Amino acid sequence: MAARRRSSSRSPSRSSNAGPAILAGLVMVALIVGAVAMFGQGGSKASENSNQKKQAAKVLNVVRQPSKVLSSQDKGKKQPDRPAPRLSAAKLADCRKHYDAAKAAYNLGLKEQQGRNDKVIFQKHLRAAVDQIDMAYEIMDAVLLWEEEADMDDWIVPEHIRPAMKLFGTMAKLRSRALKVLPSK
Repeated sequence: MAARRRSSSRSPSRSSNAGPAILAGLVMVALIVGAVAMFGQGGSKASENSNQKKQAAKVLNVVRQPSKVLSSQDKGKKQPDRPAPRLSAAKLADCRKHYDAAKAAYNLGLKEQQGRNDKVIFQKHLRAAVDQIDMAYEIMDAVLLWEEEADMDDWIVPEHIRPAMKLFGTMAKLRSRALKVLPSK
């Protein structure tokens, strides 16, 4: 019986070692076949494509210009029906001053709310922030109306409008945060 036990105990260990070895062999064969398929055919196609591109470029004498990176405001395709209004540097500076005052009032309101939990003072500061932004909007009114029409009619936006629109976006975010907290009138 002892002899039978030894022979039977050896055969399961042999079969358990043979399974991973067979699996490893199959994986190696699959990797070799995959590598031959990728590098054997891909190299000749790539060299043919590069040769064709070089010949086409020589025949056409194509001079490539660097591609222009498009911003979100370069989407327009049509020429504007009327020229964009200009916002002077002084008016843009006034708008920035109103934004800075609004930001200061908003931050002061947040400090007041955290310190005393007084809603009346908090809302007073937020209302002041919204009023300052509204004053800046009045200064930018002509530019904002033109930009809205340009966006709807797919006009090309000139470069001199962009600083005002960037400031408008920043102010709109602050105004939106303040209005979310303020009660409706």
